[in-house]
Amino acid sequence: MLQRLAFGLLLFLLAGTVSDNNLLAQCGCADCPQAIPDDNIRNYILRVDTALNNDLGNPVQGVCEVRLSFQHSFVGDLNITLSSPGGQTVALIGPAPTTLSGQTDFTTWEIRFVPCGQNAFPDPGFPAIWSNNATWGFFQNFSGSYYPHQGCLEDFNAGPVSGLWTLSISDKSQMDAGMLQGFDIEFCDPAGLLCLPCLAYPGNLANDTLFLCTGAPDEDLLIMPEVTFPENIADSSSY
Repeated sequence: MLQRLAFGLLLFLLAGTVSDNNLLAQCGCADCPQAIPDDNIRNYILRVDTALNNDLGNPVQGVCEVRLSFQHSFVGDLNITLSSPGGQTVALIGPAPTTLSGQTDFTTWEIRFVPCGQNAFPDPGFPAIWSNNATWGFFQNFSGSYYPHQGCLEDFNAGPVSGLWTLSISDKSQMDAGMLQGFDIEFCDPAGLLCLPCLAYPGNLANDTLFLCTGAPDEDLLIMPEVTFPENIADSSSY
């Protein structure tokens, strides 16, 4: 257990050395890299606007590829799903938890998920349908293309293109963590697309300088910051 913890800590020290320059797509995570917290769930949001062909049910529209770049010291802990603005969900990575993958310290994945109607080219020796039960190992680099763990990219077949796309990463067990370097979505008809990170305006602190003294009464240290919004407050339905 201590060995797994040590490897997990070292993973964060090396995470910044991995490049995702080859993960270029129409809509990508602008505020990556982001930590994948241990034994927790985190959602990474991508906002898509102004799609001229805004119907996933249109025969020439849909998700043609998802690109994912990440590290994790025990990939068998992870479930990763992608959800559309209309609520359709495809499971890219799973199942979790499973111990069959073994330790995956210092392993990087810069992989693609493709529609089930296209050819997938997985890394040699690995199944075309993603499975955490494969023996991924440590000190490896993977760059193949895969079908989702459950479902197909063709399952994004109804609802709007524009809106909030959510990559949800669930870490199901303790003692191992990782880093999401980036993710990208390639739409089949990109006309008019504008892709933005989902970042609400946080406002300004009215008093950004505080003078406090060591040993002051506890009530003096109960800081209640005053936040002002010179612009409109973000719409809570979108953020």
